[in-house]
Formats: sequence, C-alpha cells, structure tokens
Amino acid sequence: MKFDLVKSSKNLSISSFFNIKFNSDKQNKIFLMGVSTWPNEEKLLLDIYQSLKKTFSELILIIAPRHIERVPDIEKLIKSFQYKIIKRSDHLNFKIYDNEVLLIDSTGELNSIFNEIDISYIGKSFAIPNIGGQNLIEPASKNSVILTGKYMDNFRDIISIFDKFNARIVIENNKDLELKIKELLTNKGYLNDMKNKSREAIAYGKGALDKTLSYIKLN
Repeated sequence: MKFDLVKSSKNLSISSFFNIKFNSDKQNKIFLMGVSTWPNEEKLLLDIYQSLKKTFSELILIIAPRHIERVPDIEKLIKSFQYKIIKRSDHLNFKIYDNEVLLIDSTGELNSIFNEIDISYIGKSFAIPNIGGQNLIEPASKNSVILTGKYMDNFRDIISIFDKFNARIVIENNKDLELKIKELLTNKGYLNDMKNKSREAIAYGKGALDKTLSYIKLN
C-alpha cells in the first residue's frame, strides 16, 4: 500500500502559488483540479468548466498534467476555449485573476496546494487507452473530494479502502462527470461530507499501514 507516501509539506495558498490576487472574496471560490491529467482529459474538463462557469462563477479550474512536456499543446487547447492562462512559471509576475484557467507547468509541487483544492479529478482513470489511474492519496490527505473514472486498476488496494468509506465519486461518462461536479457545487453539505470521507479513508489507511509495519517489526 502507498499510504506511506503521504508526506507533510508546506501548505501554500493558490494566490501565493500563482502570485495572483482574486477580485472577489477567496472564501467564495471553489477550486477544481485535474490531477495528473492525460490526453483528452483536459478537453473533457474544459467542456464541463465552460458549461458550469455560466451558473457557478465561483468555480476555478486548475490543470496539472501528468507530463509537463504536453503544456504547449494544453495551452493551445485552453486558448481554443477563449480562456486566458496563468501558469505556475509566471509566478514572478504579479497578476489580478480575471477568469483565467490556471495551469501547473512544474513538477513536485502539487502537495503544497492540495489544502485549497475542493474537488480533485484523478487522471488516467476514465478514458481508454489511458487507464489505470493516478495516485489519489495526496489530494485526499488534504481533504479534497475525489472524483475518478472506473479504471483505477493500478491502485486497487487504495481504492478498496476508499470504497469502504464511500470516499470517492465514480464517473460513468462525460455527462455524469458534469452532473456530479454540479451536485457538489449546488450542495455544500454534500461537498463537505465528501471531504470528511476523504479524511476518514486516509486515516484508516495509515492506521492499517502502521499496524502492518508494527507486526513486521515484531516478527
């Protein structure tokens, strides 16, 4: 199991990570992140974001691709939706946020901002041929709501624990993903309940790991 991969890290605000200022109260913002996305998943998220943004102006999309060498192609895709972009690598220049899509073009830094991510879509879990899943432990350990497709075979042990606590939302198709995100945005009680379930699943997994390590030491 990979619950030993949960490491403490300095928490950063989205504002400081991207060096931006939000025009309205940050407390009203809802951050949706595509975590370790693969080809076609960015378009899926952008389609949904464009649809939901009309009703939920507080929604902000952050894309963190699995392979940063794909960033130029993702930039072109985002621009095709008529959105401007703020990248992590732009952080030396202060900006006022104005409905841009936030794009992470660095590696090894995600865990520092998961504390502010309300909803995490886990990449490589939805569309063939890019299946098998990506690690969901880091966002869940910061109480982010976990959304996955049904293809999480690379993380079966972890998924079994999350399913024990109903701590992930499984997506069946494109429309289902939009509906599930919309439900979270509409019902803050449901959003907070799923955040709590992420925390419970992580606590259980770490407890099981600690017991296993103690047993190994004693035998």
